[in-house]
Amino acid sequence: HLPAGDKGWYGQNIDAAQESLLLQQEAGRKGGPVPIDPTLRATWWNGLSHHQQEIAAREYADAPAADVSSTQGLPATAADRLNRLRLQAEVQKPGCPQRLRDLWDRLSNANNPSYQPDVFLLGYDDRGDGHVVVSFGDPDTAPNTAVYVPGTGTTLSGIKGDLDRAQTLYSSTNGQDPNSTASIYWLGYDAPQWSYPGPSSPTFANAGAPKLAAFVNFLQTNHQGHGHMTVIGHSYGTTLVGAACAQAGMKPDDVIFVGSPGVTVNNASELGLDPSHVWASKAKFDPIPEVSGSQHPLDWTDDHSDWFGSDPTSSAFGGRTFDAGEGSWVGHAHSEYWNPGPSLDNMTRIVTGQPDEVTAMPTEDRVGAIPNLADVPTPFSATNIGGAVLQNVGHAVGGYWGHPIEDAGDSLHDVGQAQNNVLNAGGDLLTGDLDGSLNDVKDAGSDLADSGKNAINTVTDLFD
Repeated sequence: HLPAGDKGWYGQNIDAAQESLLLQQEAGRKGGPVPIDPTLRATWWNGLSHHQQEIAAREYADAPAADVSSTQGLPATAADRLNRLRLQAEVQKPGCPQRLRDLWDRLSNANNPSYQPDVFLLGYDDRGDGHVVVSFGDPDTAPNTAVYVPGTGTTLSGIKGDLDRAQTLYSSTNGQDPNSTASIYWLGYDAPQWSYPGPSSPTFANAGAPKLAAFVNFLQTNHQGHGHMTVIGHSYGTTLVGAACAQAGMKPDDVIFVGSPGVTVNNASELGLDPSHVWASKAKFDPIPEVSGSQHPLDWTDDHSDWFGSDPTSSAFGGRTFDAGEGSWVGHAHSEYWNPGPSLDNMTRIVTGQPDEVTAMPTEDRVGAIPNLADVPTPFSATNIGGAVLQNVGHAVGGYWGHPIEDAGDSLHDVGQAQNNVLNAGGDLLTGDLDGSLNDVKDAGSDLADSGKNAINTVTDLFD
């Protein structure tokens, strides 16, 4: 629809770059049933008659394979309609991958134990390890929306557990207040797998950050009326969520980090959000935060240094914490944040806008599921290592003898944390960081106070 020659509309001159851009956009619209520019999609769809929408939906189902974001920007009901038609057509073809058949069965088969009727398929594709975005509840109308971002090892083939987590949060939030919350599972990026470089590389988070930010921003644009948006990252997903905030301009109302190896920044204020809306937690026996030590040897005595920045549960980070419980044991604690208990309860409160009801972590220091890298280089590492051993032994034994043993481990470990913080204070003074040194001294005092409380608990448990 561009005029010939060098004149644009109304006789205005049009430069070559603008003409080229307009031509590309027009070619993109002609090349498929949905505009390639997601900012145009909602306006385009809402401008179609019902008959035209049905034609566009059928064309989309028959069009060449699209990626997970191809319906991003459309109203959730429209995106669900188009994606279900496409997926239904794909599963009817010979040789359809099993992971797509499993996805369709969960979405459409009422006899599937995980089936839920109020579910929106916002996007999917079969490229690489596969991608999918599913919303439990309508994110365009729900007063509260939560977006859950999974971590290392996630693929389309193995999403059942992750979808269950999003569904669990949906049930928890709406159980308190029906029709209050949409809970979204977002696998719109290439998650690192358990092969080199895997979760040690920031590449996956950096590549996925603009995609997550765009998805969340379009959700907020399409929302009808005021809404409360929370983005939840788990494990490496926290690194991606942190990068999306710090690097790609994502601005939800709240963010939640659980079981984090670091969120790409050293302070909550660097995320571009009010630190009072930055939440983090870790279960006592979750090993991932413990083994995710800094890449830099000079930081190995810094108990707050994680692989990708500062530990978001530490007082040095400057956000807020919530209680996530202990976890059953080291082998399972990392995957138990959505189990019934304080973690799920507190995430529910954050998502539904009840921050004053959130219970904080019992301590804001590392809790020592296993000795972390900050413990090893210190000359007094026996306190932390021995404390971690006693914690795990007591937790495993349980009962009358287990509780005092675990308390003794807590007490010893707190002494080790105080030692680390004293060392950190000295290092900060050498670099001229007076504020950092004062914070470390304050944390060391808090550690010693906690150590005393746990020593008392050790004795009282024996006479309980």
